[in-house]
Amino acid sequence: MSWQDHADALVSTKHVSHAAIHGLDGKKWASTEGFEVGIEEARTIIAAIDSPDYAALLPKTGVFVGGERFTYVRSDQGKNLFARKSGHQVGGLFVSKTTRAVLITLFGDNVSATDCMCEVERLGDYLISMQT
Repeated sequence: MSWQDHADALVSTKHVSHAAIHGLDGKKWASTEGFEVGIEEARTIIAAIDSPDYAALLPKTGVFVGGERFTYVRSDQGKNLFARKSGHQVGGLFVSKTTRAVLITLFGDNVSATDCMCEVERLGDYLISMQT
């Protein structure tokens, strides 16, 4: 499968509304239609996943994707990051890091964070097992 196929497959689950795949340098490899994550936005997310010190800054600054601000909730060092739509209790952002890429996804108000996380981590674990 191509990187685009993986991004499209995440959205086809209905637990992810938008998906992008970026390399660990922040450069875009694939994204679903209408979802643009800037290279600096991707680099900031990667830094937060990799560094607890950097992640500690995010509760104050927030996480930006496509110019939209998300309220940082938590990250598991080296693995993932979770944020909510600012000012909302539902909908949000979930990111999973693999060996070579990050899967940056949004989920809508009608989807549970758990459902989104499960789908994205399933793909992330698969890509890690394939060393990609």
